Amino acid sequence: MIARLEDAGGVLMNETAPLAIQQIRKAGIENALPDMKRSADGTVLLHFHTYDPDRNLIHQVDAILPPQGHLEIRKSIIQSPD
Repeated sequence: MIARLEDAGGVLMNETAPLAIQQIRKAGIENALPDMKRSADGTVLLHFHTYDPDRNLIHQVDAILPPQGHLEIRKSIIQSPD
């Protein structure tokens, strides 16, 4: 998994990160890095892509955390890079 945390000052990489970035870009997704934003009402939105090498699938993941409430994760298959 590739993760960029708000105000952490860096990118966390593991041994599969280069392959994940390559496959995500091969599928036409230019920005493979996670994006975190806070909306005007304080809701935190985290958007990123993952690559599952076992199934050769790319997923789009959106995590939504409202100021009061529960974390909601939305995950959808974008496509296979091949």
